[in-house]
Amino acid sequence: MKKKITAIALCMTLMGTVLVGCSSSSSGDSSSSTQSSSYEEVEYTAQDYVTLGEYKGIEITLNKADYEVTDADVEEEIESQVQSYPQYTKTDKKTVKKKSVVNIDYVGKIDGEAFDGGTASDTYIDIAEDESSYIDGFVSGIIGHNVGETFDVNVTFPEDYSSEDLAGKDAVFTMTINAIVKKSYPTMDELTDDYVSENFSYDTVDEYVESVESSLKETASTNKTNDISSKVVETIVSNAEVSGMPAGLLESRVAQYKEQYEDMAEQYGYTLEEYLQNSYGMTEEEFDSEIETSMKENVEEEMILKAIAEEEKIEVDEDGFNSYVENIVSSYGYEDADALYAEFSEDYIKSVYLVNEVREFVVDNAVVNYTTEDAEDESSAQ
Repeated sequence: MKKKITAIALCMTLMGTVLVGCSSSSSGDSSSSTQSSSYEEVEYTAQDYVTLGEYKGIEITLNKADYEVTDADVEEEIESQVQSYPQYTKTDKKTVKKKSVVNIDYVGKIDGEAFDGGTASDTYIDIAEDESSYIDGFVSGIIGHNVGETFDVNVTFPEDYSSEDLAGKDAVFTMTINAIVKKSYPTMDELTDDYVSENFSYDTVDEYVESVESSLKETASTNKTNDISSKVVETIVSNAEVSGMPAGLLESRVAQYKEQYEDMAEQYGYTLEEYLQNSYGMTEEEFDSEIETSMKENVEEEMILKAIAEEEKIEVDEDGFNSYVENIVSSYGYEDADALYAEFSEDYIKSVYLVNEVREFVVDNAVVNYTTEDAEDESSAQ
């Protein structure tokens, strides 16, 4: 079950970077945000429920090597990316076999009339790998024919085909084999400016390599920042004690979160049960149990961080909060702040913002030690 819930759990960090990562509005259509929010923030004093332990000067240790980008990392990433962009070299082979890769032209017709999407030219097909990408019989019908030959392949579209105009229809594809080719993937040393320009929109190999390296370094930096925050907060949470929860807080968080999935299910024309089964292979009962457990951990963490805010007199800065809201609105396709507040109450978003501010505070007051692979230690105060 833990593996199945991974995608859901990632969206449950309500007090993390952004609260609407799994919102129904994240597709960019702000019209779905016009409904009235069914969620109201529960007001409470966190120190009534939380006994804080040590939270300033928290010391953690990270492996320095985990956040370094080596030449080998860059090469591995490039060789992974080029797997989506094969090169084809013409051969002198004449007859198509089960493991051949071919270049073909084809025209598809139903009742003698060509149909939309049924015609292509200069198309590469890997006989061994591409059968499932085409209608049954389309790829296998090429086997045994020769380069330069034009022939017909008869197929039937599945009854459940995505296009209703084609579903269940018999079709004839007239094909011409232009060549049998060799498919290959360049190594980093074999990259050319032409290949990079055609497939990755960079003028030169050097520009492409620099871009990959920069992207990996950015990702490593983000991972480092997130790991520091997670480890610091995890330590603070383990140092604190939570004696209870405000009435209705956990229930409200669970209900709000579940409502997002109900909205997504509705957008796809499913019931929640159907959506969960199709997307995650789980029942609604399993989902309810999993999110209640995970949300309880989130709420306890929220309460502890709010207790720190009360202790340190950290409050919502209006200018900072407005910038935070503007970022959410622009990043997730809301029409404006009011559309966001229609889905999540303003008080709730302020609560999220405040907790994020406390995260920054405790990280700024933490000490991060780095170990290297040869066990030499370096220390850095954050």
